[in-house]
Amino acid sequence: MIQSAFYVLMALSTGGKSKVELLDYIFNRSHGRISIWPGTLNTLLDGFEANGIVSEQETGACGSVYVLTEYGRLTYEAELLSLHTCLDDALDAVTDALENAECERTAI
Repeated sequence: MIQSAFYVLMALSTGGKSKVELLDYIFNRSHGRISIWPGTLNTLLDGFEANGIVSEQETGACGSVYVLTEYGRLTYEAELLSLHTCLDDALDAVTDALENAECERTAI
């Protein structure tokens, strides 16, 4: 999953949000690293909605908010677990590399 899509799911995991709230949340949560254009957000939301991951809820005169469906929540949690696993693997690789470097240095 691309980062921008993951951040949309992250934002919605904390509750329903309008498009403007989503853009603000993602920019602020990523400390400005990720800035999604409105057209990109629309494309992501349309795809998520078509796949049953989010649903759009009308709120009257204030517009719409988007919420995660149950399937969307499970999708987000599965992606989060996958990222945790990748991070654990990367940390193990760094630890192994440091241990190997220490062994090579002591063998000299």
